[in-house]
Amino acid sequence: RVSQAVKVRPWTCYRLSAWVKTKDYIAGRAFRLTAIGAGDKGRSLSFYEVNLGKDQDWKEVEVVFNSLD
Repeated sequence: RVSQAVKVRPWTCYRLSAWVKTKDYIAGRAFRLTAIGAGDKGRSLSFYEVNLGKDQDWKEVEVVFNSLD
């Protein structure tokens, strides 16, 4: 698991992207890129889920979300 806190403006649309590569990867479940709000509930603002191959070359994954309040 990797996470990074990013300061955003309220009610603004953002695009979050990452490059992923695998080697000898054994998946327990799908890879998920998630935008989580910092409020009390820590609610999911958006997510992208994809199954990755055992040995997969670089792949860009992205999710678009609105920061809400």
